[in-house]
Amino acid sequence: MFDAPGLERLSKVRPQTVLALYVPIVLLCTYLGLASSSVPTYMFPAYFLLGGLSWTLFEYLFHRFIFHFIPRSDNGFRLQFIMHGVHHRFPHDKNRLVMPVTVSIPVALLIWCGASALLQDNGFALFAGFVFGYICYDMIHYSIHHFPTPKQPALRAIWVSHLKHHFKNPHRSFGVTTPVWDYVFGTHHSP
Repeated sequence: MFDAPGLERLSKVRPQTVLALYVPIVLLCTYLGLASSSVPTYMFPAYFLLGGLSWTLFEYLFHRFIFHFIPRSDNGFRLQFIMHGVHHRFPHDKNRLVMPVTVSIPVALLIWCGASALLQDNGFALFAGFVFGYICYDMIHYSIHHFPTPKQPALRAIWVSHLKHHFKNPHRSFGVTTPVWDYVFGTHHSP
């Protein structure tokens, strides 16, 4: 995708990298959130769950409005291709199925700053849930493109929805970890 070898390397990432980088962050934030004397322990699961649910909305909005923005110039077309178009052109490229850390780290830092500014110590729990949601997203997305459609109905629905996004209409089914927001915003594929 890039002529410069360094840029090319930065545009690729394997699922193992996501796990190696972000699982320790989830564990650290979980520890810090539970160890904080200013946060009641019973509140941690609620904030963690809120973080995970926040991820699903963020994923939907980011996918729909950032990855699928409508370019209006040649530079815009190039940017859209680099950000997401390459994934639609080569949907089974195993090195471009999870978000490169050059994108995920700055996004994570912005989310962390917002969570900690709004919620102080409760931000640890929210951020841990958000990052856990992100990990689930990357692992599910990778699995959809490399493993057969599962027989279990809920997982099958996720697989089918995302594959329709790729092979039927890329302007529908923006949710990967859940189709809920596609139903809320009217962008789901009809059966």
